[in-house]
Amino acid sequence: LVSVMEQNSYTFVDVNILTEEIPDDVDMLLIAAPKVDYTQQEIDKIEKFLANNDDYGRNLIYIASYEQ
Repeated sequence: LVSVMEQNSYTFVDVNILTEEIPDDVDMLLIAAPKVDYTQQEIDKIEKFLANNDDYGRNLIYIASYEQ
Protein backbone atom coordinates (compact mmCIF):
# COMPACT_ATOMS: atom_id res chain seq x y z
CA LEU A 1 0.00 0.00 0.00
CA VAL A 2 2.77 2.43 0.91
CA SER A 3 4.58 1.75 -2.37
CA VAL A 4 1.43 2.38 -4.43
CA MET A 5 0.65 5.59 -2.58
CA GLU A 6 4.24 6.85 -2.87
CA GLN A 7 3.99 6.30 -6.64
CA ASN A 8 1.01 8.66 -6.52
CA SER A 9 2.90 11.51 -4.82
CA TYR A 10 2.17 10.65 -1.17
CA THR A 11 4.99 10.94 1.36
CA PHE A 12 5.10 8.74 4.47
CA VAL A 13 6.63 9.48 7.86
CA ASP A 14 6.63 6.98 10.72
CA VAL A 15 5.36 8.50 13.96
CA ASN A 16 5.17 6.79 17.33
CA ILE A 17 2.15 8.59 18.76
CA LEU A 18 2.88 7.25 22.22
CA THR A 19 6.15 9.18 22.43
CA GLU A 20 5.88 11.77 19.64
CA GLU A 21 3.48 14.45 18.52
CA ILE A 22 1.86 14.16 15.10
CA PRO A 23 3.57 16.78 12.88
CA ASP A 24 1.42 19.76 11.86
CA ASP A 25 2.08 19.22 8.16
CA VAL A 26 0.54 15.72 8.17
CA ASP A 27 -2.80 15.48 6.32
CA MET A 28 -3.58 11.79 6.78
CA LEU A 29 -2.92 9.07 9.35
CA LEU A 30 -2.57 5.45 8.31
CA ILE A 31 -3.07 2.98 11.15
CA ALA A 32 -2.24 -0.48 9.88
CA ALA A 33 -2.95 -3.64 11.86
CA PRO A 34 -2.48 -2.44 15.44
CA LYS A 35 -1.88 -5.31 17.86
CA VAL A 36 -2.78 -3.55 21.14
CA ASP A 37 -5.39 -1.03 22.24
CA TYR A 38 -4.35 2.60 22.18
CA THR A 39 -3.84 4.49 25.42
CA GLN A 40 -6.06 7.45 26.21
CA GLN A 41 -3.07 9.71 25.48
CA GLU A 42 -2.75 8.25 21.97
CA ILE A 43 -6.49 8.55 21.35
CA ASP A 44 -6.38 12.18 22.45
CA LYS A 45 -3.56 12.89 19.98
CA ILE A 46 -5.53 11.29 17.14
CA GLU A 47 -8.66 13.26 18.05
CA LYS A 48 -6.65 16.49 18.21
CA PHE A 49 -5.09 15.71 14.83
CA LEU A 50 -8.48 15.04 13.21
CA ALA A 51 -10.12 18.13 14.76
CA ASN A 52 -7.30 20.29 13.36
CA ASN A 53 -8.24 23.31 15.49
CA ASP A 54 -11.86 22.93 14.29
CA ASP A 55 -10.74 23.21 10.64
CA TYR A 56 -11.01 19.43 10.17
CA GLY A 57 -10.02 18.41 6.61
CA ARG A 58 -7.71 15.62 7.77
CA ASN A 59 -8.15 11.92 7.17
CA LEU A 60 -7.59 8.62 8.95
CA ILE A 61 -7.21 5.25 7.27
CA TYR A 62 -7.54 2.25 9.59
CA ILE A 63 -6.64 -1.24 8.39
CA ALA A 64 -7.54 -4.01 10.84
CA SER A 65 -5.26 -6.95 11.46
CA TYR A 66 -6.43 -10.23 9.95
CA GLU A 67 -5.78 -11.74 13.41
CA GLN A 68 -8.61 -9.74 14.97
